[in-house]
Amino acid sequence: MDATNDTHEMLFQIAEKAFIAVAFLYGVIVTAYLWGSVALQQPVWLFPGLYFLELLLLSGVALLSVFQSWPRRMHIVAVTAGVTTSFAVMGLFSIGLFYVPLALLLLIGSLFSWRSSRQSLLTLFSVYIMGGAVQIFGMLILASV
Repeated sequence: MDATNDTHEMLFQIAEKAFIAVAFLYGVIVTAYLWGSVALQQPVWLFPGLYFLELLLLSGVALLSVFQSWPRRMHIVAVTAGVTTSFAVMGLFSIGLFYVPLALLLLIGSLFSWRSSRQSLLTLFSVYIMGGAVQIFGMLILASV
């Protein structure tokens, strides 16, 4: 019975790493494509460029936390998923639609992280919601400046 649990834990950790790695690669590819597309139509700096860098930086930190097995990786991945979801929803009628798959991959990855961390599901979704709320408030504040 113990060997079965160890096998399940190992499979969850592999799935966690795979989802976050695919999410990061997807984010890099989509961001590079969108950056080139947006740059042809308007200046990329300040706001579109900052949003692109934010999403890549957070996804990279989430990837690093998972592959380095940081103790708080569930929180990092959940915040990243929340931020990406908020960005995708706020920009749904422009470039946000391209980030919906990234948000889903990160959310699934955060569920695998939650399974590995053995914390409460309420903690996971609280951190996810807080990350999303901070992103929404940040975007609204920056847009009003």
